[in-house]
Amino acid sequence: STAMNNANGVKTGFNKKYAKGRKMVTKVNLNMRDYPENGKVKTTVPKGKAVMWYGYWAIVNNVVWYYVAYGKTEGYVYGGILNSDKAPYLTNARP
Repeated sequence: STAMNNANGVKTGFNKKYAKGRKMVTKVNLNMRDYPENGKVKTTVPKGKAVMWYGYWAIVNNVVWYYVAYGKTEGYVYGGILNSDKAPYLTNARP
């Protein structure tokens, strides 16, 4: 797992264990943003739809954001509190 700290307190990284893709399903209508936390909403992924995570993540203020693909759209979705092991809005995710 590689990590990089950006000046604005966003830590990003890549977990190559998931480079082939891990399917996660939304439990709610979930906003996808162009940047973690307060980024612009690119689209809202409807409840019950699959997104693919390829190992890229960001951590802001102790919250994990997954960089995922939904169809042809890519962006950040809320994962959960770091090390909580609970993703309130996604299946198959363990922040």
